[in-house]
Amino acid sequence: MNSQKAATTTRGATSCRASVQYLVVTLVLVAFGCVFACRRGSEPKEDPLNRDAAGQVHVSAVQGTAKAVIRIGYPGVGIGGRPYIGGNIAAAVHGKRALESEFERDGIAIDWSLNKGAGPAVNELIAGRQLDLAYLGDLAAIIGRSIGLDTKIVAAGGRGGNLYLVVRHNSSFHSLNDLRGKRVVVFKGTALQLQAVRILEQRGYAESDFKTITMDQATGIAAILGGDVDALWAQFPILEYVEKGDVRVVASSREPAPDKTPSATAFGVLLATGEFERQHADWVQRVVSVFVKESDWGSEDKHRDELYNLWSRAGYPKVVFEKDGHDLSRRLSPLLDAQFIGEVKTGADAALKFGLIRKAIDVPGWFESKYIEHALKDLKLEQRWFGSRE
Repeated sequence: MNSQKAATTTRGATSCRASVQYLVVTLVLVAFGCVFACRRGSEPKEDPLNRDAAGQVHVSAVQGTAKAVIRIGYPGVGIGGRPYIGGNIAAAVHGKRALESEFERDGIAIDWSLNKGAGPAVNELIAGRQLDLAYLGDLAAIIGRSIGLDTKIVAAGGRGGNLYLVVRHNSSFHSLNDLRGKRVVVFKGTALQLQAVRILEQRGYAESDFKTITMDQATGIAAILGGDVDALWAQFPILEYVEKGDVRVVASSREPAPDKTPSATAFGVLLATGEFERQHADWVQRVVSVFVKESDWGSEDKHRDELYNLWSRAGYPKVVFEKDGHDLSRRLSPLLDAQFIGEVKTGADAALKFGLIRKAIDVPGWFESKYIEHALKDLKLEQRWFGSRE
């Protein structure tokens, strides 16, 4: 009888642990961070070369001869699990192995963790002290900051990201009003959700006006193509199917907002964890300098074709980048200028307004601009991206 009770207890505990994975993002992160912090306090420090975590695609193998490793998280992976990413400057840095080239002479390895679980998964790794740096979209970064993750924004990861609301080509829906009460997919907890609710507000709607379903972007695309849902909010990958005529756009961030407010575009950030930034400021500087150098390269229109080829390694056809309409100099600007800080403030305020975070965050105190300023001076790029400062 006791053994049966023990087995039942064990099964119950296992079931409870499994169910934790489905809690609201913020609760997961808080619980994960607290548990991990307690364990870290009672266990010896881990060898920096053994930092794998289940559920991630580790792109750059950590060599056994490396003296140390810099762990970088990214909220996505290529189509079909390809170990490539596309659409931003992090993709160029990763695809060109620019950080590996910068640090290999010192015996320092770069470990990229590409996460299918997107921003929430990256935040979970930050909470568990399993990353040193991360590239994140706006909402995931804002959520992490709001629940107390110790991070600093050390460079802009991009700005002006677009979002599209699509329906099937033969759908009877032609407007947001037609979609009231219908099944609309968005990847909650990510930049897509924040951007979607901002676009809706500009047009006089709320997320609650629709039957909102959360799916990652790849699953959502399959669902809309299969006719399982009525509409889908998606980024540039959906443009492949727009071009093929499988779906059509009924709303997007590229359309002027009816209320005359600025377009609800998305941004990305390069984050350094507080612990890593305090212990390895010199490494952070080198990472930021590499990002600035590659941003300069990618911002040149003469490199557009090469850049799109690099992004396409993630499985996206070049047409999606061509149709997304990039002003590369603005899109890839790494500046932490007044305009970008304003975009972050607008995003944080919107996240609070729409109940995506529970408390306001200190936006100015989140930035550490000394690394960007040093990189611009060292690389003689002080006047680069000047237009994005205005």
